[in-house]
Amino acid sequence: MPSMAPMSCSRWRLLGLVAVALVLCGFTPEEGRQRALHDLAAHHPHWYLIGYPAHGYVEYGRVLRERYGVTLELAGCNGHQPGIRAYNAVIEEALDRRYGRGVLARAWAAAQVIVRRGDASGPNVPPTDL
Repeated sequence: MPSMAPMSCSRWRLLGLVAVALVLCGFTPEEGRQRALHDLAAHHPHWYLIGYPAHGYVEYGRVLRERYGVTLELAGCNGHQPGIRAYNAVIEEALDRRYGRGVLARAWAAAQVIVRRGDASGPNVPPTDL
């Protein structure tokens, strides 16, 4: 029987992201809301980025994680994902209540400052509109 080389951490992470995106794509809005409430109660909220990631998304994820305890996940390019949108709506509402209205916009602005300073830690992804 041939031996299989273990998968690297980055491959496992990519596989996990793909699996999460595929599962969430099939969520109904109610399932998305329920998942968000569960994740908030467990203190493990996520923010799902829909579309092609803009320049600075790695820094955005770092700001969300370090300042607000939110994990940024890529949800794929398909914009018609009502379950993910419902999940994000619950998370955004909870963040706005806790940290003040517009917390996600402030996190994005902070990420862009990091990029402009030259402290970017991720790949150079061309900018796109969010």
